[in-house]
Amino acid sequence: ERQIQRILNRTTSLFNQLNRRTMSTHPALVPGNLAVITGAGYGGIGYSIAALLASKPYDMSVLIADNSQASLIQSQNKLTALGISQDQIKIKQTDVTKYSEMEELVKAAYEFGKGKVDVLVLNAGIQTPTADFGNGKEEVRAFN
Repeated sequence: ERQIQRILNRTTSLFNQLNRRTMSTHPALVPGNLAVITGAGYGGIGYSIAALLASKPYDMSVLIADNSQASLIQSQNKLTALGISQDQIKIKQTDVTKYSEMEELVKAAYEFGKGKVDVLVLNAGIQTPTADFGNGKEEVRAFN
């Protein structure tokens, strides 16, 4: 939990630095717009981005996707604990390596966003503790 909070704090700090430069005037970052974020299971960068975009001053709707339903539910619960409305959050279990599941994510985004997506964060990725990109970790290289 402490590591998750550090990641959230660091991501928020980086976004705040960007905000002073560009985000405060970016036309897509307005209340009610939709952000679709892959790799948004609880505890990582995707979750932190979702928390930031769904919070004030952005108040965006977020469709969060991850391959773990349990992690998505945990993200959803933590987002609502932050005071983000259930109406702003939709979760969709999605394995981004499967075309059919990506099609379902697009359909869910289309419905939730009433025909539009304003921000797309393609954050899903995989890692292994011993990922050695020079020695045959083809699955990791191919996915990322």
